[in-house]
Amino acid sequence: MAIGFPAACKWKQSFLVDATLLRHLVRKTFEEIGWKYESSSPHIITACLPPNLYSWGEIVTVDVDDDGNISADSRCAWPLQIVDWGKNRVNLNLFHAGLLRAIRNSDLDPQMPSGMTGEIDSTPLERVLRDPDQPS
Repeated sequence: MAIGFPAACKWKQSFLVDATLLRHLVRKTFEEIGWKYESSSPHIITACLPPNLYSWGEIVTVDVDDDGNISADSRCAWPLQIVDWGKNRVNLNLFHAGLLRAIRNSDLDPQMPSGMTGEIDSTPLERVLRDPDQPS
């Protein structure tokens, strides 16, 4: 639960992915989550979320620099709201999980060998057991 004027949560991470592709994956993640977004510059992507039980809405801003560093910020849209009841952290956790899933499914994940991506929550053994005729 964040407290401040307005209540906010921040997250930063570096990725070993080309910045242009990373920006594309950020937009794709926003679309998959169902967030309508706009780009105020090539680096900054912003989504305005509707009011809910926890706040009068939130503004999620993602900045992707040219080195593949992401800085994400979720803050309450109403500037005088001092408590967000954890909603901004939930927004960033949802975005982070979606972005990691998008990277994994795009064959860009440097942690996974080629050919091991494409199916979420499925190990190579599970894929072979499900369809033994397909190479994993």
